[in-house]
Amino acid sequence: GDNKKYIIKFHLNGTAVLTTESQEVTGGGSGTAGIQTQSVLDLSVGDYVEVFAYHSTGSSKDTYKDYTIFQGYRLIGV
Repeated sequence: GDNKKYIIKFHLNGTAVLTTESQEVTGGGSGTAGIQTQSVLDLSVGDYVEVFAYHSTGSSKDTYKDYTIFQGYRLIGV
């Protein structure tokens, strides 16, 4: 079968702080794959977070708005 790799990277101020990798072993079907990750980052004023996604399926792939979610929360007093 095909080995398909999916990677999500979080960068804080341009530096990688979290990498999540998932590998799917399939028989070559055309199903939908998914990957999820989470992190708690200690941010200061002026910090910025970037999220990058990679896949090794060999061609451009669309993301689906109904299944693509990015959320952030500010934790106070933790």
